[in-house]
Amino acid sequence: MSYKNALVIGFSLILVTLLLQCQEIHGKEFLVGDEKGWSPYPGISDWPNGKNFTPGDVLIFKYDNTSTKVWQADFILPEYLKDCYDLRDM
Repeated sequence: MSYKNALVIGFSLILVTLLLQCQEIHGKEFLVGDEKGWSPYPGISDWPNGKNFTPGDVLIFKYDNTSTKVWQADFILPEYLKDCYDLRDM
């Protein structure tokens, strides 16, 4: 076997080894509230129990828009929290 062939085979083995070490990251989709969908029903705050969320996951909010109002909120600044309420208080 020539030096050139040995080099190509060695490089190929290194490349395959590196590719096998890489993990593809896929986010999961979670339907908030599961089959009930999202609503301020008692117990919705327990919904995340037992779920493992990781970066890249997507939360899907399915709700009845005729009876539920949903707003996007910016929680970076603490003063926005005063407009929110805890569902456990309902």
